[in-house]
Amino acid sequence: MKTNNCIEVKKIQKTWPDLTILGDFSIPQGKILALTGPSGSGKSTILRLIAGLEKPDSGEIIINGTDCTRKHPSKRGIGMVFQQTALFPHLNVLRNVVYGLENRSYSKNEKLQKAEKILSLLGLSGFENRNVQTLSGGESQRVSLARTLIMEPSVILFDEPFSSLDQSLKIQLRNEIKKLQKELNFTGIFVTHDMEEACFISDYMGIMKKGRIIAMGETQNLFLKPGNVETLDFLNNGFIISGKEISGKKVKKSDNNCNTQQKYIVISTGFLPNMLTEDSSVRKKIQNSHEMIYTDESTFSFYATCVKKDFYGFSNKVTFEKNGEYFDLSLPVSAKINEKSCYRLFFDINSVKEI
Repeated sequence: MKTNNCIEVKKIQKTWPDLTILGDFSIPQGKILALTGPSGSGKSTILRLIAGLEKPDSGEIIINGTDCTRKHPSKRGIGMVFQQTALFPHLNVLRNVVYGLENRSYSKNEKLQKAEKILSLLGLSGFENRNVQTLSGGESQRVSLARTLIMEPSVILFDEPFSSLDQSLKIQLRNEIKKLQKELNFTGIFVTHDMEEACFISDYMGIMKKGRIIAMGETQNLFLKPGNVETLDFLNNGFIISGKEISGKKVKKSDNNCNTQQKYIVISTGFLPNMLTEDSSVRKKIQNSHEMIYTDESTFSFYATCVKKDFYGFSNKVTFEKNGEYFDLSLPVSAKINEKSCYRLFFDINSVKEI
């Protein structure tokens, strides 16, 4: 049955002595999946399996409707962009870019025209005769990308291509890739540790841990509805307070006699209609209280103590404690927060999500 998926990874498995990699997902045509997770979780192995640089022990890899599980890498219509550009040092920029076309039936003029178009898209017009050893890191990565794009692959795999570049270059290059992806409509998988980069560049996100994919979905939905505690912890996009439950949009007070410990999530991005410092008498009162206070139709609140505040440029990372549980919030530098002080924290009711 034909689908609109460009890449289908069907129950692939690859076992190493210390780790088993499992993959089962699909990517629609013209979309980018960001694959992220801790080092050693298997992200690059997934890329290598799709590219044909590793063979799975079991499962199937379907690309554009064709089973490519046992096909040679050169027959899969895939391009790869690595962290190390691996440009040929004895060739200039132009010859590096057209290298992959040498065994194809293009005239010299056709190859030149294709190269000039790709170099122009990447802001490298006029670089054709440059020695690649004189290029900056960002320029080298652009040439590497041009060398991939000129082959017109339907799928491009990016294995942490910007990890060795400074922040300004990362931002510049990810903007260019996003723009090129829309113009050329290729399908991509982008491996990265940078969460900001993953969110910006992707339509879908997958999170890997110890060889398995613990979460997969549209990027924005994954942040709004993490689905499990492991995903929430990795995204660092909320926190858990135990012993409560949700009924519709009403936050119920906890029952201290209840034997069950239901959990729910407060997504921190829904934070901050207001915040008030409380005096010592309030602190004494809340030490014995586990209640979350229903404020009105749109907000709820509870009391917590600031235990640590760290400066992060445009924001402060503030650690709060409530009834022995700790959580972090990113707050504006302008917010007056003092360590060891107690605060009443107000949240948007829609920021409460159950797992």
